Amino acid sequence: FNKAAVTHIGPKLPTTWLAKTFHGCAFAAVRSAFPRRELTTAGGKSHRDYAPIARIVGTSNSREIRELVQITDFAREIGVGLNIGPPNTTHTWEKLIMDRCQATPKKLDELLSKMPLIFHHSQYEQDEDIRFGDMIYWCLAHDLSLRQYKHILVDEAQDLSPPQIGFLKLISPPGGRIVAFGDEYQAIYGFRGSSANALDELADAFNADTLPLSTSYRCAKLIVENAQQYSPKMEADPFNPDGEVITIEDMELCPREFDYPIGRETAILCRNNAPIIRAALRFLAEGHQVQIRSNLQGTLNNLF
Repeated sequence: FNKAAVTHIGPKLPTTWLAKTFHGCAFAAVRSAFPRRELTTAGGKSHRDYAPIARIVGTSNSREIRELVQITDFAREIGVGLNIGPPNTTHTWEKLIMDRCQATPKKLDELLSKMPLIFHHSQYEQDEDIRFGDMIYWCLAHDLSLRQYKHILVDEAQDLSPPQIGFLKLISPPGGRIVAFGDEYQAIYGFRGSSANALDELADAFNADTLPLSTSYRCAKLIVENAQQYSPKMEADPFNPDGEVITIEDMELCPREFDYPIGRETAILCRNNAPIIRAALRFLAEGHQVQIRSNLQGTLNNLF
């Protein structure tokens, strides 16, 4: 799914197996097909779509232009103009812009009339650079020659986009096998182009068998019972312990709200930093030792 996952699993695989991201598979083909183009990771104003969009809406509001450029990035992710995505038409761009812009852009009519040409040029006719978002799109758009793999395992399949599913078809030879793992209830990347029904679309594209893995051997029965409100297909193994679920009505986490001893085996999980920092200060104030494990240090480093 990403470079970190590749680095993690790569050394564990037999030497005959490769760990790659989708973009890693696509990069070699794009580099071979367009050897004179430089790979760039720069964004914002250096994006090739920025200048033609700025000429239409004006340069007084760079935030508005960057927002429109982000929409062209999203258009690549969902395969606009490819046979597996929306057509590159005024109607498609109107829907994308109205759905994803915080405010109606200036000169909307002129913008809509020219967006299909701007997008087509940036994907098919420019010769300046290669961008991260181009790689999978260009493999399909330019019908590039790709290395094929007889056996392919796909992780996090619930987050595949239509171009990624099309890309899998290109790298899987006739008679090959694809095994894809995913959980539809963990699909969280719709904001960047993943399909809402990626697993079903993948199964349809390859006429695949679906083998559910809905039994949890890890979670206690009462935890699974609570989780079923979000993932109704999940079930606990009969041999799992009953467990215990305590609901804390007051959202402010304090030591006195726990009815059992607090020690080294007690963990509080939180999806963001602020509430857990507040809770840690309260526990410290009442004499408890705490250890915070979060990305807070990295966040502060980025901020300053």
